Amino acid sequence: MSLNNANIEINDFCLNSGSGHVMISAPHNVKQLRQGKLKKAEPQTGTLAIMLHKELGCPIIYKTNFCNDDANFDSRSPYKTALYEYINTSNVKFLVDLHQLSPTRKTQINLGTGYFKNTNLKFTNIFLNAFSEQLLGIIQIDSPFAAAQPNTISSYIHRKCGIDSLQIEINSKLLFGELSDRYFNLVYKALRNSIVKINKIFGEKNDSYKS
Repeated sequence: MSLNNANIEINDFCLNSGSGHVMISAPHNVKQLRQGKLKKAEPQTGTLAIMLHKELGCPIIYKTNFCNDDANFDSRSPYKTALYEYINTSNVKFLVDLHQLSPTRKTQINLGTGYFKNTNLKFTNIFLNAFSEQLLGIIQIDSPFAAAQPNTISSYIHRKCGIDSLQIEINSKLLFGELSDRYFNLVYKALRNSIVKINKIFGEKNDSYKS
């Protein structure tokens, strides 16, 4: 089954096809169940993905319903399967998997590279520089989360599809609450600018981008 050139909602997730070489994933847009423990939803990741799709036209996938699962942890996941099938039959060469950090953490942005197994320093630096330019606070690589486990989406897609994948954890206080009016758009700008740069590296001209 080809998932390209379609907007598909299947049971618990929505996949919107698009153009360019970068795809956005938001598997924790709804709550998750991991090893019997219920974990909070990260709904701003879905919002960011939809905004990026609308402005840049990049393909996206995000969870829409809770099905007693965790697509970023379970060994078998319809979400991961659909993501793999789409990437495997498209021009996507880079995956960005969005997550939110607890607002109690000091880290504001965490770039999970799988200890540089899932992507390289060149691409990591694109995001590192983009977020640094927005003066968001402490940025760390592979800490507190490296996305190195085989069932995390970024590790799974890198292994199965052979493309670069990066997990990005964003402190929740940047995305909602009293600080969001100041920082949400800066987070979005950093993501947008990074995607545009990566598309240019892969030869994609994105005329919809505006600085």
